[in-house]
Amino acid sequence: MALLRAESNLLKPISPFFSCTPLILSHSISSSNDSITMETSIPFTAHNCEPPSRSVTTSAAELHSFFSDMALMRRMEIAANSLYKAKLIRGFCHLYDSQEAVAVGMEAAITKKDCIIMAYRDHCTFLSRSGNLVKVFTELMGCRVEMSNDKGRSMYFYCKEGGL
Repeated sequence: MALLRAESNLLKPISPFFSCTPLILSHSISSSNDSITMETSIPFTAHNCEPPSRSVTTSAAELHSFFSDMALMRRMEIAANSLYKAKLIRGFCHLYDSQEAVAVGMEAAITKKDCIIMAYRDHCTFLSRSGNLVKVFTELMGCRVEMSNDKGRSMYFYCKEGGL
């Protein structure tokens, strides 16, 4: 019950933003799937291995999906911070705020078959693997026992299907 009450109150401030977002984004983001190639200005230095390529190919749709994922993760972490301050999350709450690009970039570089071992600041990585905000918040608030036997809280998220 507390989760539903907390979720509804936390999401109210961002409701107006989401109602106008499609209008803003429709003018600035290309729907084209044309490839975009970028090259890094500084070469990588590698030791005992081949350095990665200096050119990267992507599309506007892929970049938009990266941004959407990072924005969702940021809002989730801000909501988790509010829940922690309201004492609805017990123990420590190690936030991933301002590090969303790490989780999104890591997911872009690996496959779903790859396993990840996490021990600290893992909310966004768990979200990128499970894709479910409800699972994240129920674990943070100690409402869900099947993920880590109610011992996870902010650390030690576990999802066998997601490779975590």
